[in-house]
Amino acid sequence: MCRSVFSVSPQGVTECLSLQVILEYAAVDVQVVIAGCSRNLLSDLDSLQFFSGVMTPEMVFPTVHDAALSCQRSHPAFAPTKAKTPQIHVE
Repeated sequence: MCRSVFSVSPQGVTECLSLQVILEYAAVDVQVVIAGCSRNLLSDLDSLQFFSGVMTPEMVFPTVHDAALSCQRSHPAFAPTKAKTPQIHVE
């Protein structure tokens, strides 16, 4: 989550959100998404051409909840299942 990040330098993008790190997570079926960022931070990332490679604007979400819902839609096997409500039969 990006709430505590106010700005980012080119070196920060390279080190923290590098293509190598994203690819390593992808190799073990972990999708990297960005959630809860300020408009200023997203603007900084855009000006650093962060979204021109593996990361795309479609991987950015306004809230963690939105990101989780999107991930569940992309991987339905990992979506939580509803607990079955016990049925009571009265005779």
